[in-house]
Amino acid sequence: MKHFPILFWILLTVTALQAQQQSPALPVGPHQADPHQQIAVGAGIALTRKTTVNGIKFEPTTAGDYEVSYRYRLTRHFSAQADYDLFMNSQKYLAGGNLTRIDARVHAVTGSAVFTFGNPMSKKFESFITAGGGALIYQPRNATGLAQQTVSQFAIGGGDDYLLTPKLRIRAEVKGLTYKAPDFGFAGLRTKKYVSTVIPTLGIVYTF
Repeated sequence: MKHFPILFWILLTVTALQAQQQSPALPVGPHQADPHQQIAVGAGIALTRKTTVNGIKFEPTTAGDYEVSYRYRLTRHFSAQADYDLFMNSQKYLAGGNLTRIDARVHAVTGSAVFTFGNPMSKKFESFITAGGGALIYQPRNATGLAQQTVSQFAIGGGDDYLLTPKLRIRAEVKGLTYKAPDFGFAGLRTKKYVSTVIPTLGIVYTF
């Protein structure tokens, strides 16, 4: 499990390079003018569902999220995408009446396969779904004696692009990350429970 993010990134990189060398031109259709590459920046919120197991209640706070992504279109309907999300929240643990609160800077790195398709509402819209995985890196803030922790995560999501110009789009997206709750090396905070963080974002896309 701990090597999954590295293997996933290697697979995506090799796939993209092979497609760039071997794939034919994009088919003629409603999106025939679409370039192969996209860079997107967006902002949203990170919402984590609280959970209780073995007498430990894990309830992270809600936080603002900032996202940068790169998408490479391999065929008309299939792309490879790399995402980086940053949010800062507090990991709250309630056990035996004692509350432990660890403020952390969280880096989410995700590699995904993307399937795009036309939206029946309008030719101005392009819908997509994503599936992949990567890692969450927790960096404690204002705390001594705590080391950062990395956990593997799986991601699924989807959204819509609204075409403003041939090069600019507005992107609305919702992404869900599933992972084991962090414990920062403390057995008293260890739940061994999978939790989910949902990240809705709105951003701008530049294609080239």
